Amino acid sequence: MKRCIHSLFLFSLLLMTGCASSQMMQVPEGVAPYTASPDKSTVVFMRPSAFGGAAQSYAVQYDNDTPEFIGIVSTNYKIAFQTSPGEHLFMIMGENTDYLKADLAANHIYYVIVEPHLGFMKSRFSLDPVTASQLDTQDFKDDLAECSFVQNTPESMKWFEENREKIMARYRSSYKDWLADPEDQSRLSKEDGRSLSE
Repeated sequence: MKRCIHSLFLFSLLLMTGCASSQMMQVPEGVAPYTASPDKSTVVFMRPSAFGGAAQSYAVQYDNDTPEFIGIVSTNYKIAFQTSPGEHLFMIMGENTDYLKADLAANHIYYVIVEPHLGFMKSRFSLDPVTASQLDTQDFKDDLAECSFVQNTPESMKWFEENREKIMARYRSSYKDWLADPEDQSRLSKEDGRSLSE
């Protein structure tokens, strides 16, 4: 019985403790994590919650049946991803798979919260868009300041290439189910962004 309680205690600590992926690298101090571009949109994926810290979440842009790796989003970290303006589909993977549709304006920056939830053996994740009405709230500003920027490395890109087929299989097995449940669908609209020219 004591051993069982001890194991549960350790497991709880594991869930609550932040753990950065060794495959990602912090953006060096003084280096801009992104640059404003008139023909690009910027989306920042951030994970301020410490819950499920040991579990990693894997973010992908999935357009035209082709996955493009965004990165591994760990607790208290954020990734700036630049893409073309217009319609996109973003995908996050943990124990489950969740999606987010987006319509992005050029030279604007958007924010998405990678939100962990309790799963069966490890954390589940959802993609929660930050709306225009939330951008000036103190809660959002605190979350943004709490997270440090990271970027991909050769190791993280190697992981993606080695797991590309598994990611595509995950998409094929889950996307139709997600589409069939409108209540679970979120969307990032053009109006939710902030101009980088401001």
